[in-house]
Amino acid sequence: MVAISADSAADSKRLRERLGLNFPLLTDEGVAVASAYGVAMKGEDIAVPATFVIMPNREVFWHYVGETPADRPGKLAVIEQLEAALAELAGS
Repeated sequence: MVAISADSAADSKRLRERLGLNFPLLTDEGVAVASAYGVAMKGEDIAVPATFVIMPNREVFWHYVGETPADRPGKLAVIEQLEAALAELAGS
């Protein structure tokens, strides 16, 4: 698991520490990654909130794109999708 943000590396580090996250928070300078996934906000250097489950072959298994900054999937929804992706991998 990894999170990617348009925030600076220093801001991401502080957020990771404050939230006690046990996965990397990467910086997307110039919102290149957000643009590649179609979630960069037009005319701004930020992305709309989005969650992607990406398979080892780089295919998007599932995604959720929020309509507002607070619109994010719940933990259980993400966990369900991760479990489904793992099950698919196990069946391959």
